[in-house]
Amino acid sequence: MAGRACQVKRTAGLIIAFLFFGVMAAVLVTTTVILICPQDTRIYVAGGFCLFYLMGAVFAWVMLRALLRRESFTESIDQAKRDREWLKSFD
Repeated sequence: MAGRACQVKRTAGLIIAFLFFGVMAAVLVTTTVILICPQDTRIYVAGGFCLFYLMGAVFAWVMLRALLRRESFTESIDQAKRDREWLKSFD
């Protein structure tokens, strides 16, 4: 059991590190691209990045919501129905 807990902690740490360094890389690449562009177009480039990141966040939210609805509760609802039928058998 201790080995499994250690593996879960290590995996969680790697996920956190991946997210941190991924966000840092995205920030630095975005900043670099914005600064490389001519000054009069920087606002449009920044707006494009904002729109791109917003679309990515909305897409991830929709996919995560669909995944959680589909997998988590289907089995729980089926189990509740079976339990209800079992309880009705005592009447």
